[in-house]
Amino acid sequence: MVRALTRMLRREGYEIHSAESAARAVEVASTKPMDLIILDWVLPDADGLAVVKSLRAAGIKCPVMILTGNPDSANPVAAFDAGADDFVIKLGNPDELLARVRAHLRRAPGAAGES
Repeated sequence: MVRALTRMLRREGYEIHSAESAARAVEVASTKPMDLIILDWVLPDADGLAVVKSLRAAGIKCPVMILTGNPDSANPVAAFDAGADDFVIKLGNPDELLARVRAHLRRAPGAAGES
């Protein structure tokens, strides 16, 4: 999933930093400026909810989009309450995912046209 998403976003011209674990995701987000974090709900060492809480506790303010392949096992309300900005079902339309990425980036601090 990470590789396919990375390829798709790179084809669209985005710079990507990927992490295969929750611990690495928090480490990367803490050391590199991010405009958007796209996070899988299921990671080898934690769930997306724990990662969002860790990111917010570390003071990371950029938007966080959580992806899930199994909407029955994920809790979008808990994700939003923990600090997620978006919640997307992975099996959906890739064009919709790209549109959501563009929408989050338009609203990000420093976005073109922001005064």
